[in-house]
Amino acid sequence: MKAHAVRSWVFAALATCLTVAAAPSAAPDDSDQAPEVTSGPTLATTFGATEIALGEALEVVIEAVSGTDPESLPAIGPADVAPFTWLEGAWSTDDDGVVRWRGRVTMYDLGTFTFPSWRAPGDAAVHSAEQEIVVHGRLEEAEVEDPASLADLKAPAGIDPRWTPWFWALGGLVALGIAALLWRRYRARLAARLRAEPAVTDPFDRLPPHEWAYRELKALLATGWAEQGEIDRFHTRLSWVARRYLGGRYRIELMERTTSEIGPALRSAGADLPLMDRVGPLLDRLDEVKFAKAPADVEACRHAVEECYRLIDASRPEMPADDGPASADGGVAGEMGA
Repeated sequence: MKAHAVRSWVFAALATCLTVAAAPSAAPDDSDQAPEVTSGPTLATTFGATEIALGEALEVVIEAVSGTDPESLPAIGPADVAPFTWLEGAWSTDDDGVVRWRGRVTMYDLGTFTFPSWRAPGDAAVHSAEQEIVVHGRLEEAEVEDPASLADLKAPAGIDPRWTPWFWALGGLVALGIAALLWRRYRARLAARLRAEPAVTDPFDRLPPHEWAYRELKALLATGWAEQGEIDRFHTRLSWVARRYLGGRYRIELMERTTSEIGPALRSAGADLPLMDRVGPLLDRLDEVKFAKAPADVEACRHAVEECYRLIDASRPEMPADDGPASADGGVAGEMGA
């Protein structure tokens, strides 16, 4: 009886162990961990290429899952495609009733960039897939497609400088400079040769010197300077008339000579001695009044004019008898009212 009970207990223990071993182990308690976030429906995204050249447009198509309301999908803008540059794009419903976003983006940097996932605002469960895009330079693309396409390129060919035109230009400039210097040097001489000589002014107005002198003396007396007290002015003008007359009569220049030089000049020009006896005292007297301020009055002025008339009468060429000069006494007395 006792042996039977022991065997029953042993068999019961073995059965219990087998049952426990055969039973599935209990799952660990995950109550303290965050529940797994399940993603919602994924938008089907299609890219025109996974490698593009720098600045090349990339075609992107995002296809909404079946049953998606187009009105719940706002427009995708530049901020949604960063770091890519947005070119264009819009949502549209195709003929098959599927809502798709068709757009074009580009990249202006080299490297590998991730096209971001787009989630619809207000319905974060709907999102598009991310995609890595490789951007390379155009020259690299050409090398990848056809490495032998640039095999025919050569180093830049050198071009020998042509100095001949520069030498000709420099020679022309030098020739122009020499010509300008010569023209500047000889211009005045050439202009003097080509310039017409002006007509010589006749100091006696085409009159014989003695007639010119008579006219000037008459005009001097008509000024009334002696009566107005301008004695110096009267004697200065009278000296000028006498010098100009004697210079024209004997064809010599006397205006720039001193009184002491006039006598020898007249003598060398052929003037006779009686004339010299009149010229010296007259010019000396006129100089005393002009320069030494010798006292003189109206009577002295009349006497000086009379002496000048006698000087002209004594030196003028011989004239016919009917062409005699006016009386010096009568002429002077009539003009000065003596």
